[in-house]
Amino acid sequence: MKRSMSFARMAVPLLAAFAMAGAEAALFRSYLSLSGNDANPCTLQQPCRLLPAALAAVNDGGEIWMLDSANYNTAPVLVDKSVKILAIPGEMGSVVANNGDALVVNAPGKDVTLRNLFVLNFANGANGVNIVDAAAVHIEKTTIHDFTSDASSCILYSSGSAARIFVVDSFLRRCRTAVRANVTVNLSPRPSILLDNTRIERGASVTAPTIGVWQTGCVDIGLRNSYVSRNVVAIQVDGLVAGCAPHMTLAQSQIANNTTGISVNNQTAAAQMNFSAHASQITSHTDAVMVVNGAGATSALLDLTFADVVLSQCGNACFSLSNATSDNVNGIRVNLERSHVSNTTTAIDATAPGGSRVRVSVRDSTVVQASGRLIRTAGAGTNGVRVNLIRSNFNHSPFAIEHGYGIVTLDGCNFSNFTNLFVNVGSGDIRSLGNNMATQYDNLAGLTYIVPSVVSPM
Repeated sequence: MKRSMSFARMAVPLLAAFAMAGAEAALFRSYLSLSGNDANPCTLQQPCRLLPAALAAVNDGGEIWMLDSANYNTAPVLVDKSVKILAIPGEMGSVVANNGDALVVNAPGKDVTLRNLFVLNFANGANGVNIVDAAAVHIEKTTIHDFTSDASSCILYSSGSAARIFVVDSFLRRCRTAVRANVTVNLSPRPSILLDNTRIERGASVTAPTIGVWQTGCVDIGLRNSYVSRNVVAIQVDGLVAGCAPHMTLAQSQIANNTTGISVNNQTAAAQMNFSAHASQITSHTDAVMVVNGAGATSALLDLTFADVVLSQCGNACFSLSNATSDNVNGIRVNLERSHVSNTTTAIDATAPGGSRVRVSVRDSTVVQASGRLIRTAGAGTNGVRVNLIRSNFNHSPFAIEHGYGIVTLDGCNFSNFTNLFVNVGSGDIRSLGNNMATQYDNLAGLTYIVPSVVSPM
């Protein structure tokens, strides 16, 4: 064992006390060491060398302690009991993927904790942690990296049974997908994943697009105090299940420097998805938020709320909303409250080519600095797209509203510094409910389409 003398002086009395407790509990704690041997009983005095031996020796509900910086497996490790697997602080407890997954958790009804580990791809690794079944899995202070093949994930949860998964104070990097959750059946209670104070970045893949967090089907995912960066897609939601209404939530988190920030792509009829972001930043993307409801996704509801959020530096659009169905039921609904949208080509782009429903509400927010237009509506028909602008500020763009479809309602808003304030390129209406101000613009192209007229310039 190679440890500093100061750490050894502190650790040995503590470990000795744990060893006595372990002896009384018939290996409540088993131990691993670089100098251990799997023929040993896995006690502190006679530790084992590899993780499978320690798992075999420890009782259900026990603990496994890695005492040294070393690698503790040679093949995929199956965890099939309630157990805490942890490395001593200051030591690097390594588990590698060698022709398969590094760790496979298949422990129905059990609680598993992985703490202070390094999980990495050694040769032909599939996934870092593959969660097949468990009551709860806690991944804490753990680094998982370099699972780069097209089907690989740092953390994979693909199951027909509900689990609660917590990833806390961890670092997931250079994986094709950092967190992949795939639940294709409607379970009760619904499985969930919470990422807290976790960093996801630098996705890597052979050919497939890299994804930070990929939610498919009927599973809830939350990110809190977390960071997702340098992927093709930071957060992707697809494969929704009819009759299930999963949640994706962001709180005090940052999504930055990906090609697409948030992608919600629904192709399922009668599906529902609830997305909410609070006190977060979504910056530096080609498209910050892209929502698509496919042609066959009739009567589906994609409900998104952004409150106290900054969305900026969107090369194409900060919000790209497209509903391709032909029905006018449910559809896409976006609520933007107390937020700031800036530095983009188009701030909000809402389109419904088949006459379907897109609803956008902007309340108490600031939408500024677009190189093209702040708001664009497009599609067919007259009532599918509706945009309500309430007590918000809009300024600095060639066009404030390029309107072609549906109804835009203004209520207590301020417009300033535009070349063209309102431009109607289709069959829609812009309606003022009062208390709107328009200043510093060159012309009012399309003004004849405003019903009733907005207030005169100051």
